Amino acid sequence: MLSVSHRQLIVRLTAAPVVAAFFAAALCLVPGAAQADAVRVSGTRVTLNPPKDFAQAERFPGFRHREVAASILVSELPAPFESLRKTMTPEGIEAQGMKLLVGEEHDVDGRKALLVKAVQRKGGVETEKWMVLFGRATSSVLIVATYPRSESAKLSEQLRESLLTASWRPDAAIDPFDGLGFRLDEHGSMKVANRLSRMVLMVAQGGSGEPQPDDPLLVAGTGETGGDVGDMLEFAKLRLGLTSHLAEIDRIRGRPAKVDGMNGFEIQAYAVNAKTDTPVQVYQLVLVDRDTYYMVQGFVGPGRAGEYLPQFQKVANSLRRQR
Repeated sequence: MLSVSHRQLIVRLTAAPVVAAFFAAALCLVPGAAQADAVRVSGTRVTLNPPKDFAQAERFPGFRHREVAASILVSELPAPFESLRKTMTPEGIEAQGMKLLVGEEHDVDGRKALLVKAVQRKGGVETEKWMVLFGRATSSVLIVATYPRSESAKLSEQLRESLLTASWRPDAAIDPFDGLGFRLDEHGSMKVANRLSRMVLMVAQGGSGEPQPDDPLLVAGTGETGGDVGDMLEFAKLRLGLTSHLAEIDRIRGRPAKVDGMNGFEIQAYAVNAKTDTPVQVYQLVLVDRDTYYMVQGFVGPGRAGEYLPQFQKVANSLRRQR
């Protein structure tokens, strides 16, 4: 799934809608340097002109430099632009462990946009990020370009210009699994609702009124293991513990699992949603294929767990890799 810093940024930016209840973020040749033709970013409704030497990434929606540890990550967010821009203040950026360097108002694809540059120091390494946010009253786009600060003179202006070439067709139909490398089947009332970066969200169809804390939500995504995972139970518990909105995780029980030829571990647990201070039951399936892991997490209030935990399990067990 997303790196911790990208995930935390997106969580902060989507703090109002349903996604927030359950979740748990980048820049020279001289101006006018060569850009590739416009490319639609897999799994999104966004088109972008990537800089030279950036190719479409296989593990996330965006682009990766062929040689340098630099990337462009594209996220479509189910939250209003005007609400999100209020979080991209010096204080909001600092809360994510970054320092704001530049903040500019722009037009991107005919829409009001906020372009910011920040620097982050982590593990003795400094990275810079260009971030552009634009959108409409119901949804938005956040594009984050990240690169080593040591490469700033080469990449900064290229990436800044690239982000400003973005275009967005928010009502276009897309395959939510495009570019993810896996697929899931809908089951029962659990239906695909949205794509958020490297994750697909499912919600229960047929709900009415405002979203409630005990509403069922299922999230599926993929990430890099970072090496040998070792004991599968401990790896699964680690992933569960990194779920940003969960606290007081208790009564963990599980069993080994095998889906689509991959070994993994299936867990059920009780927890507290730290954002709403309400109890929640959790289902999680983690599968490992060499240096890649696939994770499905389902969340529901205890009063509805009997109905939805079996649906979460059936959706998770339908996971299959797209080769």
